[in-house]
Amino acid sequence: MKMLFRQRITFDFRHWEVTGDWLGWNCRIMDGSACVAVITKRLWKLTDTCGIDVVNPDDVPGTLMVVLAINAVKCSQRQ
Repeated sequence: MKMLFRQRITFDFRHWEVTGDWLGWNCRIMDGSACVAVITKRLWKLTDTCGIDVVNPDDVPGTLMVVLAINAVKCSQRQ
């Protein structure tokens, strides 16, 4: 669902919800009221680079899958 200045995506995977800024560069993955991870775009790099801060190490593989899914959606929107 797109909202003014915010985008929200709900994944069936673990019922996580991803909320990001209007450019989609900075996102927060939430599980209910608990933060799973924070994704931040690293500016001034030659390639697409982001920082991923995961709260629980057990959530790293799932978080990486979410980041890849977001990147795939963003790449398909550019074309």
